[in-house]
Amino acid sequence: DGSKSAAVGLTGDTYDDFVAAEPLSLVMFYTDSCGICRAAQPAMARLADEAGGRYQVGLVDAAVEEGLRRGRVHSSGVPIFMFYREGKVLLEQPGAAGADPDSIYSDLKGRLDGFLSTPSAEPAAGDPEEKPEPYE
Repeated sequence: DGSKSAAVGLTGDTYDDFVAAEPLSLVMFYTDSCGICRAAQPAMARLADEAGGRYQVGLVDAAVEEGLRRGRVHSSGVPIFMFYREGKVLLEQPGAAGADPDSIYSDLKGRLDGFLSTPSAEPAAGDPEEKPEPYE
């Protein structure tokens, strides 16, 4: 199934469903005029190619989707990297770690690996919440 092998362009109509659809999502808000954003594109493509169903990668053109950016992120400027677990924000990261694709990739990959190795703190939807047995 190669459907998850590319970063997905997102709009106001598709954003919420996208970030809720998978256990882990990374979304970059960018503009074409932003040099760091252009440097981040190959990193985002590489992460999408390596996802293997463990996470998904999305892209939002902040110049086109201005209302979406204002409604979803607190930071100003671009790039902004948003990490989600099942639709809930894990991290809003304004700016990139470095100005070259390899530095940006290494930083984002490290964050994804960290989130992947940390189980969700909340019970999955529909699962009964486990209660510890009382001490006697």
